[in-house]
Formats: sequence, structure tokens, C-alpha cells
Amino acid sequence: TVLFVLPSEVLVWQIAATYYEFFRGNVTICTDQITFQEVTGGAQVYIGTPLALERSITKARGVAGQEMTKGEREFMILDGGYSQFDYLVLDEVHTLNGPEGDALQRIIKSCNCPCLALSATIGNATQLRDWFDKVTNEHIQATTIDADEEEVILQEHYARFINLQRYVVTESEGKDGRKKQKLVKLQPVAAMTPERLKNEPELISALSMTPTDMINLWTRMKSIFPSTVLDEMDDPD
Repeated sequence: TVLFVLPSEVLVWQIAATYYEFFRGNVTICTDQITFQEVTGGAQVYIGTPLALERSITKARGVAGQEMTKGEREFMILDGGYSQFDYLVLDEVHTLNGPEGDALQRIIKSCNCPCLALSATIGNATQLRDWFDKVTNEHIQATTIDADEEEVILQEHYARFINLQRYVVTESEGKDGRKKQKLVKLQPVAAMTPERLKNEPELISALSMTPTDMINLWTRMKSIFPSTVLDEMDDPD
């Protein structure tokens, strides 16, 4: 079972809609507005915001409800305990410094399972990695005698996949003399000039292209350059 923690209810519903189809409805949702699980049990993914998840999953000793003591499942009361999770996924992990960051930290410290933390706006990635490393090895030392320490892997990417297609409005005059407006896809490379390509190489890495932009660019390149040149550039070796 995967515990998927997101910073806002909007993101919860967005991710839940995707996984609802993928797991055929066997998805548990937990936000400040609603808590819902399949009464049949065995949810493959729990998706929610930090504070709501913490309130729903944490069961104080001696205060557990009938869903824990008698196995009477209720679709609005989640099963307690963090040991049920095999993986923890944290999206927008930079919100550790946000309004619900304290709850997020407690969830991380409560889950003794592999964790994947994601963010596109981390400025102190090494410091964050060291903090995760400390928490991870505290878990290991608390549960296993003379256990080897585990290393938290920091993987940084400087490119980002996007699927937001850019458009520009063009205006033309029809045969009837009326002006017509049309949405046309905007290729980011159109903003480049030979001078910019030569003197400002950092702009190249900042070009964000959708799959459609990439295909169109490749098609145009094939029509301009000899095929042998492109074959050499495309050589994986």
C-alpha cells in the first residue's frame, strides 16, 4: 500500500482521479473536507493532505475505535497505523516549511518504509537529503540491532517535462473582408535567433517544449539538414 501525501486538496483530487482509474476505485482519500475508504479494505493507495492524514491514521493507545478493536469497518474512518504502508510518496516536499509542515514531518518519522520525496523548487537539496538520512537511520537503529546504515539518494534533474501547449492568436483577413482570429501553436524555438544561440547558450536549457513541440522541431530539422548529419547526432555512442 502506498501513502501519497500532497499539500492541497486540489492536488489530492487531481492525483486521486488518475489513480482511481488505475486501481479501479480502490483508493482512499483523506482531506479536511472528506475522508473516504472502500469498506472492503485492501486499498492500494492512500491519498491526502498532511494534517488530515495524521488525524485519521494516528490512533492513540486505548482510544482506538471499533474499526480497530472489533474489525467493524466504516467508510469514513480510516484504518489506523503507519506500518500498513509499503511506500511513502511526498509530492511538493518543499512544503515541509509550510502551514502543515509539522504534520508532514511527523508522518515521515512515523513511516518506516521506502520514501520518494519530490519537488521542483528545492534550494537546499543536500541539506534536505541529510535530514532524511538522519530520520531513516534512526528508524533502522530503533528496529534492528547492529544494522548497516542506509544512504538516502539525492537525484537532481535540471529539465522538466511539461504538457502545457503554448498558443498565439493570429489575425487574418478573409475573402469577405472580415478579420478572422485563430489559435496557432507557438514553437518556443521561434523566440531564438542565431545571435542568441551563439551568445546566450543558457537560454537553450530554459526552452520548455511539449512532446508536440519536439516532434515538430525534429520534423523541420529532417527537412532542412541532410539525413546523415542527423544520424550522426542521434548516435547513442
